[in-house]
Amino acid sequence: ADERGNPAKGIYFKATLKGVDLYITDKGLTYVFTGPMPQLPDRKILTDPGKLSLALKNTEVEFCRVDMDLEGARINADNITASDEPAAGARLNYYLGHCPKGILNVRTFRKVVVQDVYPGIDWVLKYDAQGVKYDFVVRPGARPETISLAYKGAKSITGTENEQGGQYLLVKTPMGEIREGDLVCFEQNGDPVDTHYNIAGNRV
Repeated sequence: ADERGNPAKGIYFKATLKGVDLYITDKGLTYVFTGPMPQLPDRKILTDPGKLSLALKNTEVEFCRVDMDLEGARINADNITASDEPAAGARLNYYLGHCPKGILNVRTFRKVVVQDVYPGIDWVLKYDAQGVKYDFVVRPGARPETISLAYKGAKSITGTENEQGGQYLLVKTPMGEIREGDLVCFEQNGDPVDTHYNIAGNRV
């Protein structure tokens, strides 16, 4: 965000998880892993803003970024909506070095929907205590094969079988792993649909 609290161009939402920040962008998802903060030599520094700023300036923190781009998708302010259901969203305040007055009263959401991310296909992202999960809702006549995920910055991508015989996606990065939940597909009436990942290099 800039000094007025306006979001950076191309970034619509952010979720903070354990050890990773997740951004919904105009290309898809961006994962930013952060290494542990180094121990400060003297905890009294925390009460002295000047000394704390100098100490942090001279420390190094390791970062790693992985992008999951939805190739050929349409993601913009016109087709993305958010809802704080099922519970009323909290409000957050951010105090950053470039925003000394703070970015205040920021709404939070539990669900984001990108309508027609591909023709006839909606992308639904949900946030809960377990993390972020997403679904692709394919309407009649749409072509699910148009969904294409390109991972940038990952070391490897594998389709791994779970105990029930299904499949999940394991994305290894220099600082950890991203496990895309079990691939589960079903029709509107609840009947399951046999599906699998088609992995070719860094594309799924």
